[in-house]
Amino acid sequence: MEELRRALLEWALRYNEHWLLERHNFLSPNQARRKLMQSKQAA
Repeated sequence: MEELRRALLEWALRYNEHWLLERHNFLSPNQARRKLMQSKQAA
């Protein structure tokens, strides 16, 4: 069970930091989240 938990955490980290998604204009999920937060703070 612990091995599965660690594998899922590693996958989530890799996905959020490195996967470039077309729906986010080829930004990673973390980059898209930061950009959204910056635009909300500027408004």
